[in-house]
Amino acid sequence: MEGWALFLQQLLVICRKEIFNIWKDPATRRIVVVPAIVLGFLFGYAANYNLKDAPYVAVDMSHSQASGELLSRFDGTSLFHAVAYLSSPDEIGTYITRGDAVMAITIPQDFQNRLDRGDTAPVQIITDGRNTMIAGLAGADVSGYASGPFDDVQAGSWYAPYVNWAAANHIVSGTSATTFDPNATISRQDMAVMLYNYAQRYDVTLNEQAVTPFTDESAIADYALSAVQALHRAGVISGMPDGSFQPQATTTREQACVVLCAL
Repeated sequence: MEGWALFLQQLLVICRKEIFNIWKDPATRRIVVVPAIVLGFLFGYAANYNLKDAPYVAVDMSHSQASGELLSRFDGTSLFHAVAYLSSPDEIGTYITRGDAVMAITIPQDFQNRLDRGDTAPVQIITDGRNTMIAGLAGADVSGYASGPFDDVQAGSWYAPYVNWAAANHIVSGTSATTFDPNATISRQDMAVMLYNYAQRYDVTLNEQAVTPFTDESAIADYALSAVQALHRAGVISGMPDGSFQPQATTTREQACVVLCAL
């Protein structure tokens, strides 16, 4: 204990000496004091990371009481404000590309009917990511992919280089030779195919472990079955709590994040 007490006493003497030396020099004093004051002001008052007044656009294809109430909840807070109500999802890209909106909400036509039946009524939310998960995961250079084979992927749109890169590398395929349907949702089995194609393209090693087949494996499309089975054996996807996979269900954002981390 006496050794530690002596050490701390010597350290205190050294610190006091250095502080006095710094404080005696005007230039050094400014270097120490001024940045602390500036940073205190910036982080205390100027820098604000709270979500506030985020601009968004909405596509209400339901035009129902339920959809109106949902949008009014967004507008009724200080977190969001609507900049436009669009008639078609095709108009979303223009607003996000120009920076007029950071988010788009699409309410499907059967939104009210689903709620009336007591079913889940999903809505589509698109945010301005300026990247795609898989292209970002691969560290892809998409500068040479301004154009591609799909007529409905508008050149100059924020997502075009990433779609064209993924198609050129056989990670995604279109709904036909010339269409991609960029505003469509992604099913769970399609997400599995994209991840499996990425793993094959970039030599990602997939583990092999014994698993119990999904209870609805027969409902998985032929083109997706091998991908789903491989990712299931690798532990990348685990299915639903009831043992099913639900291949036609829409992939949610949290599910996409989980499988990407597992990969």
